[in-house]
Amino acid sequence: MLVNLVLPILTEDTCVIKNVPRIGDVLLNLEILRSLGARVVWLDPHQVSITCKELKNKEISPELAVRTTGSRFLIPPLVLRLGSVVTGMSLGDNIGNDRGFNDFINMLGQFRIKHEKIGTKYRFYLDTKVKSAETLDLSYPSFSGTVGAILASVLGKAQLTINGANQSPELDNVIEMLKSMGAEISQQANRIEIFGRDRLHGTAFKNLSDHNALVTYSLAAIITNSHLILNGFSNFKLNSFWGFLDKIKASYVL
Repeated sequence: MLVNLVLPILTEDTCVIKNVPRIGDVLLNLEILRSLGARVVWLDPHQVSITCKELKNKEISPELAVRTTGSRFLIPPLVLRLGSVVTGMSLGDNIGNDRGFNDFINMLGQFRIKHEKIGTKYRFYLDTKVKSAETLDLSYPSFSGTVGAILASVLGKAQLTINGANQSPELDNVIEMLKSMGAEISQQANRIEIFGRDRLHGTAFKNLSDHNALVTYSLAAIITNSHLILNGFSNFKLNSFWGFLDKIKASYVL
C-alpha cells in the first residue's frame, strides 16, 4: 500500500486514495511527501488526497528515508518528474542488512536513473545520454525490483518487458492504480509489459484490503480457539491461504 502513496508524484493532478491504513509507516511516507512540497489532506480516517503540482524540494531527509523501505519508491518518480533527487538509504526496520537497497538502486541504472554517493547521501539523476533497458529478467520475483522497474518506465517513450515479475496482490494493487491514472501496462502470469505515456492524470482509487492483516487475524482466532467475523476484505489471490486452512482442518465460512 505504501507504493500507491508515491504514484501521485507522476502527475500534477490530485489523486484520492481510499482504504489507506492509518499506521506509522504510512504517516511517515506522507510526511516525506509534505517535505517535498506535496499537498496532503486526510478526507476521512482512511481516505487521503495527494496533490504534487508544486514540488519545491529535491531532497529527502536521510533521517526520514532510512526509517522506511517505502522511501526507495520515491526515487524513480521524483527523478522522472524533477530530473534528480538527493536522499539517504531506505532501510526500515534494522535487521542487519541493507534490505535490498543497493540491488534496487543498481537496477535503476538500467533505466537511465544513475546515482552517486555524497557522504552519507545519494544523488540520483536521469542520464539522458544512454538508452533505457527494454527487457528486465528478474532472477527471483522481487516486489521492489518489479515496482522499481515499472515506476522508472511508466512515463516517457520507454517500452519495457519484465520477465519473472512479482505476482503478489500488492503488485496488482499498484498496477491497477497506475492504469486508473492512464498508464499502459499489461500482465500475463509473471510477464509484465509497460508502454510509457507522456502524461498521467489524477484518479480516485480504492486500495485492496491488507492480506497480511486478514491472515494475522485469522490465525490469531485459530490459535486462541476464538470465533471471529472479518468484514470488508478483498477475496483476491487468497486460494493458497484457504487451501492451507483446509489442510490444517480449520473451520471457516466464506
